[in-house]
Amino acid sequence: MLQLADKNIKRLQRLVNQILDIQKFDSGHLKLNLVNINLSESLREWAAPFANLAAHRHIKFHTDIPRKPEIVTAIDVEKCERILFNLLSNAFKFTPENGSISISLSADDKNAVITVTDSGMGIPADELANIFNRFFKTDRINPNGSGIGLALSKVFIDMHGGSIDVASNEGAGSSFSVHLPLRRVDTDTPAASIHSQADVSEIEPIDDEQFKMPDDARTVLIIDDNKDICTLVRTILGDTYTILSANSGAQGIRLAHKFVPNLIICDVMMPGMDGYQVCKSLKSDSLTSHIPVLLLTACSRDEQRVEGYDCGADAFMTKPFEPSMLVSRCNSLIANRDRIYTNLDAKAISLTPATNEAKKSSSTIAQAHACDDEFVQRFTGIIDTRLSDPDLSVETIADEMGISRVQLYRKIKALTNYTAVELIRNIRLKKAAIMLKTTTATISEIAYAVGFSSPGYFSKCYKEYHNETPGETQKRTSKAN
Repeated sequence: MLQLADKNIKRLQRLVNQILDIQKFDSGHLKLNLVNINLSESLREWAAPFANLAAHRHIKFHTDIPRKPEIVTAIDVEKCERILFNLLSNAFKFTPENGSISISLSADDKNAVITVTDSGMGIPADELANIFNRFFKTDRINPNGSGIGLALSKVFIDMHGGSIDVASNEGAGSSFSVHLPLRRVDTDTPAASIHSQADVSEIEPIDDEQFKMPDDARTVLIIDDNKDICTLVRTILGDTYTILSANSGAQGIRLAHKFVPNLIICDVMMPGMDGYQVCKSLKSDSLTSHIPVLLLTACSRDEQRVEGYDCGADAFMTKPFEPSMLVSRCNSLIANRDRIYTNLDAKAISLTPATNEAKKSSSTIAQAHACDDEFVQRFTGIIDTRLSDPDLSVETIADEMGISRVQLYRKIKALTNYTAVELIRNIRLKKAAIMLKTTTATISEIAYAVGFSSPGYFSKCYKEYHNETPGETQKRTSKAN
């Protein structure tokens, strides 16, 4: 938590400094402090802190900065280092793992050219012309940015009498080229290397491997492109729940399908697939439709909440939030979902559509969610067609439904509070009770008809479930008739 606080303090301090520099420039008080330096050596110094970040993120980081001939020119060291920090930090923010980033330096007779290239998300063509405008943010790529970094970098470059060019293909990466004029200034300070003052901890994700998950805890999936938010939520909820995290909407949906968590916490503003799209996709899929979704948002507008609820969101929380409020809201959402489905036990989702009870239960499930109804009907339909097969297993049903055993187990457990094995047995026992009341078949015949290989085991299970033996059910039915 202290690491996270320190990181955010540095980020806030940098943002404040950028705003102050913008104000100084507008008022004419921002000045250049030119000094002759070895640009080649300085660039290597400035780029060095990013090497560890690249290794941590599994990104190939390549520097093409020739040692000979040395490129010596007059620049404002502090401003040029901030230009490079901004370009490299953006490249690392938007380049996924296993991507690549490179920095190169070249020179002609008039200019030194620094080029930063990445294989990241790229910039939409219709927004490319605006990226150097103050406070411009591309919602599809960086909805949470300040919109100051590139604008201030261009101010610094213009002050040097240089220029900056950008080439980008959306989805294929970007390349920024900074042209700085070659010149010397009369100074007593010799050309020298300037050691980097950059602190990349501001953009480096905090290591959260120290968090240990209890094996028997319920599962919460966090979907947020900000890894620090994922770490924060993991810290708050990790003692109570097993935490999964995804840094994009698409990855979050994949994890939701794979693990079928008990709760999903999703950020609204994310590049690519936003929180609304994620929520809508989850709620329209029979495998994940029952999972409560809590949307995190930095905006408290009613219009945004309406859009979220229309997509199926169960609740909203505004950032920043109190940890105790997050814990309480998560506990409440999971408990409420349990209460909704507690009554949907094996009796309610019986395979006997001819009975009023089964019809009522089907209606109850449909009211809870049409996708849940579809899932249960598929599950129970397979059991109905193979009710007498004693070898019918959860694996067989999962294969026929086209999902894994784990997915089936977690979905059924969430909907009914029974394991899939318990539910299959309970459905068979309910069918047996109906047959005992409506047919003249013997107890052994009914046992085999509902998939029990042993009449003795059938009688034992029947008594545990119905609180009476099969024979007692038959006698009670005869007396009633």
